[in-house]
Amino acid sequence: MLQVNILSRQGRDKEALSKLAGVVEDNDDDHSLRLFYARKLVDAKQLSAARDQFSKLIDNDDQDVRSDALYALGLLSLQLNDLEDAEEHFKSLVEMGKRDNEANYYLGQMAEREEARDRAIEYYSQVKFGDHLIDAQIRISVLVAKSGKVEQARKRLQSIDAKSSDVSLRIYLAEGEILRNNKQYDDAIDLYTEALAELPDNIELLYARALTAEKVNRLDVTIQDLQEIVERQPNNAQALNALGYTLVDRTDR
Repeated sequence: MLQVNILSRQGRDKEALSKLAGVVEDNDDDHSLRLFYARKLVDAKQLSAARDQFSKLIDNDDQDVRSDALYALGLLSLQLNDLEDAEEHFKSLVEMGKRDNEANYYLGQMAEREEARDRAIEYYSQVKFGDHLIDAQIRISVLVAKSGKVEQARKRLQSIDAKSSDVSLRIYLAEGEILRNNKQYDDAIDLYTEALAELPDNIELLYARALTAEKVNRLDVTIQDLQEIVERQPNNAQALNALGYTLVDRTDR
């Protein structure tokens, strides 16, 4: 395993994988080695081959090895657009009580893709902690808004404990998107302005406010915000395009 890591760092990935494949074949019952090999195949973007290796570990007696394999198989199946397999693997994790927060999050995503709104909310509600908690709470709010309960969705978002500026930004952008989707453009502009007071000069907020202001013919705000972005990021293609389009389409400039 050390030798393979060294070969990989030297850019000799093909040689590393070839050597590793032979060693795994000779040590069929070494589960940690097979797990290592499967992860290296993922790094090399050989997803189907990686899935084959992880599949050999899902009946393992070691629950940690099995849960790692199931989780990896779920993610790989998602990437390969094999949603039926992905759902099966994530549900197995939930039944095991292993990595169930992540599993419920991805089950929620799949339910959303199938436009099964209530089922998606149910899965997202089972995410109690971890890296996907904030995303799950935001997705619940977006889905609630899509059912017509805009104020309830906004209150849910505003109740999220934002422990960092990054989380605050994601909440503001999600709430703004809800307002824009419901054509409450003036309220969205007020929200972005409030957010910019908390997060000054944030590019994403400026861009969102600019596009929203254009919807209600507040071109002074649109042009000002886009110009500010371009001044700070001269190569920002989105802002350049939006500014150019606004000037030619909505003004004589």
